[in-house]
Amino acid sequence: MSSPDFDFSVIARAGLTQDEFAKVAGVSRVTTNMWVRGRVMPHRYVADRVKKLISVLKQAVEQNKLPLPSTGVALTKDERAVALKDALVETVKAANTPA
Repeated sequence: MSSPDFDFSVIARAGLTQDEFAKVAGVSRVTTNMWVRGRVMPHRYVADRVKKLISVLKQAVEQNKLPLPSTGVALTKDERAVALKDALVETVKAANTPA
C-alpha cells in the first residue's frame, strides 16, 4: 500500500524524526509512524499537504539544502520542530509564488 507520492523514506534522509515530521504535517507521531510503515495512507484531507512536504523535503535533500536555519545554537527537539515547520512553510510559500 505505497505510493510514489508518499515516499516517507525522505523523512530519515532529511535527518528528521517522525515526531518532527508529524508536527510539521499537523498530525500525531502515531499517524506518521503508520504512514511510514505502510499501514495506512494519508487521509484525503491531509494528503495534499503531506505530498507537498515530501516534495519540498526531497528537493532539499537532493540539493543538500535542508530548510533548517543554521543558528549555531543547539535547539531542543521542540525548538527544532518549530524552526523546521517555519522554514518549510516559507519554502512551500516561495514554491507556490509565481516568479
